[in-house]
Amino acid sequence: MKRLFLGVLVAGALACLAGPGEAFGRRHGCADSCYAPACGSVAYVEQQVTCYRPEYRTKVVPTTVNKVVTRNVREKVKWTEMVATTTPETRTITENVCVNKQVPFTYTVNVPVVTPQTRTITENYLVAKQVPFTYTVNVPVVTPQTRTITENVWVAKQVPFTYTVNVPVVTPETRTVTYYTCTTEQVPFTYTVNVPVVTQETRQVTTYVCQPEVVQRQVQVCQMVPCQVVNPCTGCCYTVCQPQMVTQTVSCTVNRMVPQTREVTVNVCSYRQEQRQGSRCVQKVVPQTREVTVNVCSYRPEERQGMRCVTECVQRQREITVNVCSYRQEERQGTRTVCEAAQRTREVTVNVCSYRQEERQGMRVVPTVEQRQREVTVNVVRCQPVVKYGYRNRVVCETVQEEVNVTQTYCQMVPYTTTVRVPVYCAPSCVSSCCQ
Repeated sequence: MKRLFLGVLVAGALACLAGPGEAFGRRHGCADSCYAPACGSVAYVEQQVTCYRPEYRTKVVPTTVNKVVTRNVREKVKWTEMVATTTPETRTITENVCVNKQVPFTYTVNVPVVTPQTRTITENYLVAKQVPFTYTVNVPVVTPQTRTITENVWVAKQVPFTYTVNVPVVTPETRTVTYYTCTTEQVPFTYTVNVPVVTQETRQVTTYVCQPEVVQRQVQVCQMVPCQVVNPCTGCCYTVCQPQMVTQTVSCTVNRMVPQTREVTVNVCSYRQEQRQGSRCVQKVVPQTREVTVNVCSYRPEERQGMRCVTECVQRQREITVNVCSYRQEERQGTRTVCEAAQRTREVTVNVCSYRQEERQGMRVVPTVEQRQREVTVNVVRCQPVVKYGYRNRVVCETVQEEVNVTQTYCQMVPYTTTVRVPVYCAPSCVSSCCQ
């Protein structure tokens, strides 16, 4: 390619030097268009250039981090405790007692009086009789007829066709793959542990002891008392049970809470921080490269011939015999039953009920509420504030700065040299006819 390009360049230079008057300038009579540039050819020349590519690198940078450290602080606290004191007191209460009283009253009842009376009533009854009538019926007449019908028949036939299939072609190729291996390393480190320290302290505690006591109380009891009641509608007397409240004295056991104070020795647990050394297992992932042979599957299209079944619809005519049904009207005679309504009068004896009002005397129970006062003994609980002092351990968090090494990844542009092809434009080897 280079030799052909150099030959064309030399031939063009010799052709341009063939004119005698072109060495020192233009000839007289030549137009400016004789020296206009024409379209030339393009050649490619290899050239070394410098390019840059990004590369990711890592470096260790010391960084200051904040670490939270806890410590126990013993401080004196003051609190107020409410101590309950139980005092029995006598108080007067007012109770509502339900008392039943017999009260006379007058009521009016309706006494039924039955009187027989004779009355004339008119009633309707049905009389049936036979009546002749004429009706029309449709008699079916079946006539056979021959008709020509057209029906569709499906006909199957074999038709050749061409189809394309993809034939798999397996080609073994060698490729470079990167896999990662997990490596385990033992790394020493320092950690802080809280060691429990148990200290015995004497404290006063208040406990409540349940003390039973028998108390007499007045309770209301509901009893069912029989009494005579008169029905206001019929005037009949019957016995019913009505509730009546009765006061009874019962004994019940009441538990009283008695406070008791005693001293106990308790174990108070506090924590002391200790620095300890240890080693832990750190896993690192190391990339490795190896070459493997894999089968690459590609597909090659092939055209093949085959036969397929195609179904076509073909019309065919044939004659069939069908039965055509028609109807002929006929008049017929018959008899039907007709019911007619008739009235008749008769006398009946009915009982007429009337009511007569009568006033009667009776007694009824009226419940009344009466107030009664009695004295009861109740336990009154009063709470008195008591100021107490003690000590407690509080955990205080502090921030401590610590320098650690942190691995950072950064990008750096690395120069490299490569060969590229650069286009070069050449002058044409032609001379205009106007300059000759």
